[in-house]
Amino acid sequence: MVFRVMQLRSVEAPRDAEDQYEEAPFRSREYRERARIGNLIFFGEDSVTHVGFYLGDGRYVSERGSGGTTVLSVAEDPYWDFVRYGEEKPRA
Repeated sequence: MVFRVMQLRSVEAPRDAEDQYEEAPFRSREYRERARIGNLIFFGEDSVTHVGFYLGDGRYVSERGSGGTTVLSVAEDPYWDFVRYGEEKPRA
């Protein structure tokens, strides 16, 4: 889901969550109070395994396999990090 949304918004990002995390131009492992709406939020215990969009107020949207897209609380999953990609590129 994240990869497709980023494509639709003309933001270049890798397809896989781990690569999206590794190639992000800005990362912040600081407290979520510093995260911005629209940042990518990554999850995983020992490594990055999942990604979603941060919605603010401690919530994020993510695709959960056959369960479809859902809004969850950051408290439900231990988050790994927040990242931000650059501004959108103008559409041709």
